[in-house]
Amino acid sequence: MMIIKSSNINLEISRQVSREIIEFALLHNVKVIVIENLAGWKAKAGKKGTLMRQVNPHLNQRL
Repeated sequence: MMIIKSSNINLEISRQVSREIIEFALLHNVKVIVIENLAGWKAKAGKKGTLMRQVNPHLNQRL
């Protein structure tokens, strides 16, 4: 049951993101959209912590 719900959430997120990409492209008269195939991609564990902390260093600060 939980896998189906998770799958539906991921599908909905992917639809929203693709819609935003298309709207952005149309707004800026983009001729070509190139998207990398990240199937099977997995973040490597390392000294810097999670990928989210690498992307947003403000998450390292505690409130």
